[in-house]
Amino acid sequence: MCRMIAAVGRFEPAALRRALLRMAANDNPAHDHEYRSRGASFRHTDGWGMAWTQDGRLRTVRRTISVLLDDWVERIDPLQTNILLLHARKASQPGSISTKNTHPFPATFLGRDWAFCHNGALDNLNGLRTAPGMAPAGGTDSESLFHHFLGELAAREELVAQARADRTVNVDTVGAAAISPSQFERTTPEASLAATIAVPKDFTALHCLVATTDRVLAAACRHPARSQPGYHALWIGEGPGLRAVSSEPVDGLGCAWTRLAEPGVVALEMV
Repeated sequence: MCRMIAAVGRFEPAALRRALLRMAANDNPAHDHEYRSRGASFRHTDGWGMAWTQDGRLRTVRRTISVLLDDWVERIDPLQTNILLLHARKASQPGSISTKNTHPFPATFLGRDWAFCHNGALDNLNGLRTAPGMAPAGGTDSESLFHHFLGELAAREELVAQARADRTVNVDTVGAAAISPSQFERTTPEASLAATIAVPKDFTALHCLVATTDRVLAAACRHPARSQPGYHALWIGEGPGLRAVSSEPVDGLGCAWTRLAEPGVVALEMV
């Protein structure tokens, strides 16, 4: 289980860093949830990672030390970027702490940079596909979910090629009236993420963030019986020139927060 936060637009990276530290310490005064009563015994200390845009590329850093103890985290503050994603891990599997199991998982696929992070646990990976020409490097359910997303993305890219050739899209395939290739291409990542969270059946939550060079996608899907309603959530923040998404509403970003409906997918783009 994990805490994560991302922002798109105009923001201070230091504000996101402080928000992640408060959530990782299980001590966020802006939000209360089921595990807060455990205090320091429920800290998210099993590594942390980040993704951000720089020089037209999406960069990633993954660290196995606790974000609460790592001086490296202070390098976030001077970043000049308009997309930043942060993740603090609480491992579901004992002994799984390693760089390759640390979020966000990076990939360059179909000519674009991607970074993926997840909060929740999958008990059964049946039905998940793999991405063409790729294989997970680690052993987490989260990375397997990421590769299913990439596989869904590849399948929809094939439909984009069909749309360019035929100027129409198969209604039965994409569930929408015929649209232009440019419109379909724009919605492909969102459709791929929605299809991804519809597959697993045995899970606590499928709360995902996907960053690329021009947007952050957020997906919320909570199991009604096996999840913790206050802890397994995603919140959307809106502020001047800023959109954000976070595991918990946080102070310091100047955002008004609303909970993302479950199941639901939203794209955060420049405002």
